[in-house]
Amino acid sequence: MRLRSSFSRPPLRARSYPFVALLALVALFLAGTSLTVIASPEAGQAISLAAGAQPLRPFVYASISSNSSYDIMLSDGVSKDRRVARIKVDSVFFGNLSARLSDDSSTVAFRVSGDRLGGSSIYAVDVKSGKYSLVASSKSTSEGFGSYSWSPAGNTMAFTRYSPALDPDKVDDGYGTIYIYSVGFKAVALQSSHGSDRLLGFSGDGLGVYTSRQETLGGVTMESLVYL
Repeated sequence: MRLRSSFSRPPLRARSYPFVALLALVALFLAGTSLTVIASPEAGQAISLAAGAQPLRPFVYASISSNSSYDIMLSDGVSKDRRVARIKVDSVFFGNLSARLSDDSSTVAFRVSGDRLGGSSIYAVDVKSGKYSLVASSKSTSEGFGSYSWSPAGNTMAFTRYSPALDPDKVDDGYGTIYIYSVGFKAVALQSSHGSDRLLGFSGDGLGVYTSRQETLGGVTMESLVYL
């Protein structure tokens, strides 16, 4: 089925095609994209296309399945979305859930923020089996979990743990201690993180993480980019 827009515009004149093609070439050149040139009888000009275009990377998302459960859904952009796991919670109305797929597409991390008692938790779920395990949890508002990210170099995740917990819609803004979790092992705190860091993400080689660190000097709060 072909969708039609609700408005129309005059067709491009023939003399505008060289200019459009030139803009496309410049944009792709700046992006460092390899090019394949083909002839276009319709435009009467050479049109450049990106060669070796990458397929859509699989991703996960959370979907409410009942008033007390979420479904973790896997999508590859081609096949029908598949349910990886069904997560039981006290109530979907008390907080929120987010999910992220590891770079090797084998594991999903999902974070529940703010349950009935204000607690939060982070889990890891195996994509093939649907089985999930608890990474870290808090049963009250005394602690919360903020930003989290998978390493590009392996099945390792970093996340922020802070005290007290924040409102569910502000959890990613919290500053605390950075923890590292590898599938099959227990999460451990980074020795160089001492309660004032907010995770930004892993370095490109996966050997460290970047954080935004808050420090107060002379009554002035300063924020620095730190590599751990």
